[in-house]
Amino acid sequence: MANFKSKSEVFETQSIFRLMLDALSKPGRLVKVPAEFLQKDEEPWPYEEASPSYHPLFAKLAAVVLDPQVSFYAQEGMAQDLALHTQAQLTSAEEADYLFITKELAQGDLMELVAQAKAGTLFDPQQAALLFCEVKRLEQGFEQDGFALSGPGIKDRNYLKLSHPQLFEYRAARADEFPLGIDLVLFDEASNLVGIPRTTLVKEL
Repeated sequence: MANFKSKSEVFETQSIFRLMLDALSKPGRLVKVPAEFLQKDEEPWPYEEASPSYHPLFAKLAAVVLDPQVSFYAQEGMAQDLALHTQAQLTSAEEADYLFITKELAQGDLMELVAQAKAGTLFDPQQAALLFCEVKRLEQGFEQDGFALSGPGIKDRNYLKLSHPQLFEYRAARADEFPLGIDLVLFDEASNLVGIPRTTLVKEL
């Protein structure tokens, strides 16, 4: 976890951590991140000045999960900024504990990153990568469209629609066998979060 300079920053980061856990514990259910948690810090990160196109939730989520003991992958520009602020180890997509992926990434590059992310091992499946993926839009779906999600944390089924449906196609193409796989946290332009753990089954409707 990144170093903090104020009590409000600690509270904000703890709150986002709880929202992220809530999303992962209830796969397919949208969790809203309050706008006040996304305001710029008093001492902004370098990327907020150099690359304002990045969604501020990238920085907030990075502050939650990154510290000097873990590794991460991000696109050029944001990668250096996250490393500077959190002291986490910048590495390749194949070795990273966490991946930060923007919605502007080309489909071919996105497919490659999803395929490369580590799935953990049979001895320690918790070593699987967690991917933070930005999409343009997330919506709670219905039975007749989108994707049906089932598995732990879901009573019957949850339904989800998203602007980047190829994410689930690339996830399925990995053909990971339980308990291996990757965990996903998706968020959109409106700062809605949704968690898709590796234990969640996703079926296109």
